[in-house]
Amino acid sequence: MFLTQWFTAFLLWFVPESLREKGSGTERQAKLLVGFSAFLALSGIPFAFDAFNSQHNITAGTLLLGGAALVGAQPFVLKYWGSLKLSGHMMMGALFAILIGLASISTGMISTSMMWAAPTPLIAVLLMGNGPGFFWTVMVSLLYTTFYALEINNIKFVPMNSNESIHFDWYISLVGLSALVYILSRLYEQSRREALDELAEANKAKSFYLANMSHEIRTPLNAIIGYSELMLEDAEEYEIPTLQEDLNKVHISGKNLLTLINDVLDLSKIEAGKMEVFLEDIEINQLVEEIEVTTHPLAQKNNNTL
Repeated sequence: MFLTQWFTAFLLWFVPESLREKGSGTERQAKLLVGFSAFLALSGIPFAFDAFNSQHNITAGTLLLGGAALVGAQPFVLKYWGSLKLSGHMMMGALFAILIGLASISTGMISTSMMWAAPTPLIAVLLMGNGPGFFWTVMVSLLYTTFYALEINNIKFVPMNSNESIHFDWYISLVGLSALVYILSRLYEQSRREALDELAEANKAKSFYLANMSHEIRTPLNAIIGYSELMLEDAEEYEIPTLQEDLNKVHISGKNLLTLINDVLDLSKIEAGKMEVFLEDIEINQLVEEIEVTTHPLAQKNNNTL
């Protein structure tokens, strides 16, 4: 628990207030960018040490260390410039440049660096959205196409490291990619859970608001219905048929509105799965008359015949 809290605090430290104000979705993307940057920067360290320990491989080690430093600097770019897309594209561009450089001084199309290019579109979508994800999908496709074209035109790449080092590179790449897939899945699941929690909270707030509003409306509405009943009794007593008809319409409309409000209150019961449905006998003639009373003014307004 402490480790999780510490890691969350670490991620949030790099997220500027301007991005947090844009909503939880943007904040999640910013935290993902910080996490990916740290993971990719740390992943380059064992490759760099292996490259420096191998003969004639100083170039690869320099590329890896320089790239790890550039990728690892992106959380600071995010914190001080406040641009998710700027830091995201810079991170992806640095990663892309490293992969091209390593493939060029290694075995080309079949180098381990080509494997690391495959998940970059997915990372771009998670960090920046569909547009940047499509852009980096095109870039990765162009990368593979270029190296494949060089390969079929007999332009060979001579590896600068030994077979033993190549095997170690494959081992580290496979382990690293497995860890990356796990991290992507874990972060996606965490983001999905957070989004569902936010939806649940919003739904609770909506139900609470509707329930309070409905209760507040019912009080004056019950008064209107009660007074209309009293006035109906007076109209019947003094035999005023025209007034009786109008008051009856007011009374029926008030009861229909009260029914609608009660339905709103029942919404919380439906969401909780506690709504009870039961059969009831009704008077068809009375139902039709009530429908006619409430819908006749609207039909008349639109020149319709009911």
